[in-house]
Amino acid sequence: MHRGIPALVICLLALAKAEAQTFELLRFDEDHSGDKVTYWTIGGDIRQEYSFFKNEDWGSHDVGRNNFLLQRYDFQLDVHIANKLRIFAQARSALEDGRRNGPRFIDQDKLNIQNLFCDLRLWRRSRDSLTLRVGKQEMNYGCARIISVQDGSNARIDFAGLKYIFQKKNLSIDLFAMESDIDRYGVLDNKLSNELNLWGAYGTIHLPGKDRLDLYYLGNRKDSCTYEAGIAPEERNTFGLRVWKAGGRWSYDVESDYQSGKFGPFEIAAWALFIDLSYHLPYIPLKPDIGIKNDYASGNQHPGRGRLGTFNALYPRSAYFGYNPLVGAGNLVDVHPYILLHPVERMTLNMDVLFNWRFSLNDGVYTPLATYSLGGTPFDKRYIGTSYTIKLEYAISTYLLLMAGCQCFEAGPFLDRAILHVANAREASVRISFAF
Repeated sequence: MHRGIPALVICLLALAKAEAQTFELLRFDEDHSGDKVTYWTIGGDIRQEYSFFKNEDWGSHDVGRNNFLLQRYDFQLDVHIANKLRIFAQARSALEDGRRNGPRFIDQDKLNIQNLFCDLRLWRRSRDSLTLRVGKQEMNYGCARIISVQDGSNARIDFAGLKYIFQKKNLSIDLFAMESDIDRYGVLDNKLSNELNLWGAYGTIHLPGKDRLDLYYLGNRKDSCTYEAGIAPEERNTFGLRVWKAGGRWSYDVESDYQSGKFGPFEIAAWALFIDLSYHLPYIPLKPDIGIKNDYASGNQHPGRGRLGTFNALYPRSAYFGYNPLVGAGNLVDVHPYILLHPVERMTLNMDVLFNWRFSLNDGVYTPLATYSLGGTPFDKRYIGTSYTIKLEYAISTYLLLMAGCQCFEAGPFLDRAILHVANAREASVRISFAF
């Protein structure tokens, strides 16, 4: 364990101030230009998280208790030249201490160049522009159900390639072709896949008022994917539509996807539907947002017929399914009521209940990061289990964020059948993040 952590936290608290600009999930999306056309900035993030797990695998591998510390350190340099050229570089160190059986692939990458790209402004008129971005870069689109940086993980994902970014008053379109960055645990030892892994287009149309429409096509190629149906290379096409509105009394977010392609010798025919509706009550105590999510991600219903029906969420944001969830968007039906409270200024308290079923009895359970978790056949039970979560976020200042949460996952009839010594899962964590 790193003994300097308490001192580090004290320093962060001392450095925290009350006013500054907003920090973005993708730090290169921030605008520090003011009236300048040539300038440079530096910045970074420090994140410390202590996690406690009990039976995170529901007892399938007898992991039992697991307490560990996660640390993440970022440093970035952003250079802009004459509104024509930009160079952005970001280094990251993600560390893990104390976890039984060592770090997971999402926990540790001792040192990595997370972003290193060049933007070339090809055309600009007023606020309309066309930019070419070339190099290593993070990607995050929409509600991050399909393409995300996976910020909940200690080691975020990135790609390398080129992207055309077109922006107009009520329209934005990205066209991109990327190869994956293959993560390893050491120092500057990641490598690129040397093949085209992710390509496509993502567009957002600003409709009248606060309504938005997203349309996208994503192509994805992987040398090996694992499903209940087997292990094989995969090339998958995802066609998606999302309509959404944030702010005001009513908020909504509805996203639908259809997937085709090839998995080994099998044809892919999969789909998903994500629904999120909420209502804001600003004039009663705690100013709650009351909402419900209802999600459907297809599973493989007819094994052996030359077709794969399992939905693959590609590179999803796991936290969409609750605080540090155990089940993700593959062969899943869920109902997810929630309430978001505002006890004091800059504090939110989120309470969720998540009910999980298997879509198909002939398919298994998949993780929030779109990997195969648990075999589903020959078990005839559909209900996976119920998750109860609480998450607290408090912005101590613009620079300093505190987050704490806990979850209880009660095993349902399917897990009772699938795991010999099944156990309910428990987890809790405390995280403090400092950005500058």
